[in-house]
This record gives sequence, C-alpha cells and structure tokens, in this order.
Amino acid sequence: MTLWADYVHLLIALVAIVDIPGNLPMFLQRTGHLNAAGRVTTAITASVATLLILLVFAFAGPAILASFGITVEAFKILGGLVILIMALEMLGLRGDPARDHGGSQNSPVAIGIFPMAVPLFAGPGAISAVMVFVHLDPFAGAETHPNNVDHQMIVAGVVLTVSVLILLGLLAASALSRFLTPLVQDVLNRLLGIIVGALGIEFILEGLAAFYPVLAR
Repeated sequence: MTLWADYVHLLIALVAIVDIPGNLPMFLQRTGHLNAAGRVTTAITASVATLLILLVFAFAGPAILASFGITVEAFKILGGLVILIMALEMLGLRGDPARDHGGSQNSPVAIGIFPMAVPLFAGPGAISAVMVFVHLDPFAGAETHPNNVDHQMIVAGVVLTVSVLILLGLLAASALSRFLTPLVQDVLNRLLGIIVGALGIEFILEGLAAFYPVLAR
C-alpha cells in the first residue's frame, strides 16, 4: 500500500500543480473568438501536448536541460513573464493578439500548445515533479536510474490521468462559456486578468528565490 500511496501522492501533486480551475480563465480568454468545435480542438490539443511534454521531460528532461545549460528556475522565470504579458492583454493594457494577428497564432491547435500546454499546464512545476519522481526508486525511496519498467509505466499512467482531467476540465469550461454574454465575458476577463497576473508574478518570484534566497518564503 505504501508503494501505491507514493503514486497517489504524485497524482495529487500534479493535479495541484497544473491547477486546472486556475487556468480555465486563460482558456476562455484565448478561445473567445473560436466556435464550439474550435474550443474542443484547443482542449484536445492542450491535453495531448501536456501529456507528450511531461512524458518527454520525465524520461529525458535532465539531459535536455543540461544540453542547453538551462535551469528549472530560469524556465520558471520565463514562464512567469509570458503569463504576465498575457494578463496585461486580459486587462486591456496590451493589444489583443486575436485582433493584432490574424494568422496561425490564434488557431485552435496553436492556442492549445501555447499558452495552454506550455507554460500553463506543462510548466516548470509539473516538469520538475515528473523528472524527480521518475528517478526515484519506489521500493527503496532513493535516487536511481529509471530502469524499472513497471515504475516507468505507472508514472506514465499518472501523467495520462492528469492529461485526461485537463481535457475534461477544458471541455466543461467550453460548455459553460456558451451561457455567458460577450459583456459578461469581457468583465470576467478584466477581473481574472488580475489573478492571472498575480500567478505570473508568483512564478517569477519562485524562480528568483533560487538565486536570491531572501525572496523565499
């Protein structure tokens, strides 16, 4: 039971880190110009992209980051800056990309990959969690090489479960958005932009705390 409890802990941690309810406002804002089918496509793309990204980083993450000389903290700071810029768009303090760019940047697939999958769902926190856990020996609790096939498959199953939950959450948000008038959605975008902006700043502070411990809580 202790072994399976560890996997349950990973599942709970990932669900908390990807913060599906907290990222729904961004999904609604970025897909406001799409029809129902477009929102569904965005939701599927976001969940599948999140699944693939987390699996790649779970098993090859350390080598990927090391090859570019990138730290998780630097990735977190960049993700925070990206989210902060999007919050400014939600608040109307920066041009709306849906109006400024009519190209593929606002297609359902493009939005599902960026910003939904990266940096929101498959962000620094989720990537760090899967990288650390896949390199732990679930029987000994010590760091080891991920050569236990059963361990790898179960971790992959946990990531798949989280991706399915993301899909269900986005589809539910898409269905609810049909009952919101354009005026209500605009007001909600402004209010939720403040929350999204605070989330971006939180990401930045967490990344900076690694270099400036005085910022750590």
